Amino acid sequence: MLAAACSGRLTEDWREQNPSQCYTQQPIAKTSDEDDLPEIPDSWCWTPIGEISEIRGGIQKQPKRTPKKNAFPYLRVANVLRGRLDLSQVKQMELFEGELETYRLEAGDLLVVEGNGSLTEIGRSAIWGGEIENCVHQNHIIRVRLRGCIPDYVDAFWNSSFGTSIITERAVTTSGLYSLSTKKVASIPLPLPPFKEQREIIRRTRTLFAVADNIARKVVTATLKADKLTQSILAKAFGGELVPTEAELARREGGSMSLRQCCWNGSRRSEKRKRRESLSASRRLREEIGYRERIGIEPSRHPLRHIQSDPVRYRVGVRASHLTFLFLDFGPMLPLSITDFLTGSSRVSPQQATKGVP
Repeated sequence: MLAAACSGRLTEDWREQNPSQCYTQQPIAKTSDEDDLPEIPDSWCWTPIGEISEIRGGIQKQPKRTPKKNAFPYLRVANVLRGRLDLSQVKQMELFEGELETYRLEAGDLLVVEGNGSLTEIGRSAIWGGEIENCVHQNHIIRVRLRGCIPDYVDAFWNSSFGTSIITERAVTTSGLYSLSTKKVASIPLPLPPFKEQREIIRRTRTLFAVADNIARKVVTATLKADKLTQSILAKAFGGELVPTEAELARREGGSMSLRQCCWNGSRRSEKRKRRESLSASRRLREEIGYRERIGIEPSRHPLRHIQSDPVRYRVGVRASHLTFLFLDFGPMLPLSITDFLTGSSRVSPQQATKGVP
């Protein structure tokens, strides 16, 4: 968007609607490489920044600048971001006679970062709005005090991809650090439109930025809502709330569950109940056997008299109450069957049957 603004594409329709405002400008000073610069509207002209501004470097920080009696706030590279200022941490330095008048910042000054290790951050700028009284700037920040043009327009050009490509070409590389001097800044060409078109460019860019900010806020809000909705859906899914129960389906259809379904549910409940009862009876029987053995009751006196303690493993077939046969492996621990214990009808081997079975 800024590139379109500073190349004339953003206000192309405005020039067609306001031809009287689009007079052809004469360049204040011809740039040395104007032939290599991008094409701009006929009513615009290329002019060096130094011809429409006063450019000054800042104060070098030294041990003698330690704040004492005449300390004032100053801006560092960390305070100047691309298109905005970060004034959360502003330090102070000692100034000497006459320096405040020379280096004091004024509203509308364009502040340019002189050097940076990253080529993409070289020459980033922001407009000083007079937020802090009697504030100066360090030598790594170049002050550009403009005349005859709107500072916001120059700042838009400076931070656009259109302007950044021109600035980086003029950055001097020394030991891997890209830097700009005051002379380099003064020689940078600026596409200068008529004053009224500058105001129209600033108005349109601010409107578009406001729309973009509004869209960004809506996207953030929608993303947060989507995250919460996803969590809610997952919670309902794992809680079984996304699908109706059988009873609800039957109620919606105006009837009840089918007989087959009811029987199936009943058989499942009966199975579970029998399984629980069998496990409980087995546990009680094991306790009873242990008790009888501890008190010395003879095997012939307790219900398991048909099955003697034999270390040899054998099989016993048991007819259960629900008409199924269970085949259990028995070992030296004298295993048992609930149904046999209760009914006394166990099948044993012929050898066991001959051992004193009545």
